[in-house]
Amino acid sequence: MNSVFYNYFSGREEFLTYLKKDVFSGSGMISTPVHKEPYFSETTRKAKLEWKEDQILIRLQGKVDSKSIRVPFSSQDSKSKLEFLPDYFGYKNLAEGFSIRIQPLDRERIHLQIDSKIGLEFSGTLKRLSGWRKWF
Repeated sequence: MNSVFYNYFSGREEFLTYLKKDVFSGSGMISTPVHKEPYFSETTRKAKLEWKEDQILIRLQGKVDSKSIRVPFSSQDSKSKLEFLPDYFGYKNLAEGFSIRIQPLDRERIHLQIDSKIGLEFSGTLKRLSGWRKWF
């Protein structure tokens, strides 16, 4: 693989240009402890991230559970916070108790991490989908 490293955003506009209204998809790990053996409900999960109508939509799909998360860019309140730092984008939702970090690895891949009250809900690499794959 001969990818160009790309791990710096100068601000919101460059981050949105990087996303290009594309779809990113991949898999990663999950670590949410339970009180019975095997102590983790599941260990792998698939994720899909896309930009739609001034928000980021993230869909997590596991063996047992699925979950959707919205990150709005238009309206902010005192219970949520957007951060555009040079090497990652962060979002904290204090009301629901979760945070998201998106870090570019190169022009085609990002690292997505979602933490919540129950543990690490996702950590993995997503790849930019091209052509017909982004519609399914």
